[in-house]
Amino acid sequence: MSDFQLEHSLGYLLYLAHTRMRQELQRQFAAHGYSITMPQWLILNRLWQEEGLTQHDLAERTFRDKTTTARTLALLIEQQFVVRERDPVDRRNYQISLTPAGRALKDELIPLAQGVIAQATAGLRDDEVAVLKNLLATLYANIALDPLEPLPPDRE
Repeated sequence: MSDFQLEHSLGYLLYLAHTRMRQELQRQFAAHGYSITMPQWLILNRLWQEEGLTQHDLAERTFRDKTTTARTLALLIEQQFVVRERDPVDRRNYQISLTPAGRALKDELIPLAQGVIAQATAGLRDDEVAVLKNLLATLYANIALDPLEPLPPDRE
């Protein structure tokens, strides 16, 4: 019999930190009048970095399944934050692009996210945060399903 205690396990502590940060981010969004879900937040971030991605690209880059991505895009289209347009190169695909309202969200939501990160890392020095990010990237790489799978981008 091992001396395993859930409350002290790395996986559980990571889960708690992730859950609390996600909840706080959504609370901040709501407090400022935005009904942005985490899947929407992930897609918006990818599009702020690179517009014109396909639904398939977005699913891969947000580590979400195709069905969740399709539902999330439908909500973003309904909210008029993104549009779906035929790919001029491959007419079978659609490219997803931001609307002006979707682009404007970046300047409004990123500071809220940065505030949550600052709150979560209060008491840590910049070098400690850098080490933490590096350690988490290593954990991810160690358990990636595909050893050649790229690390998730730095999401500060």
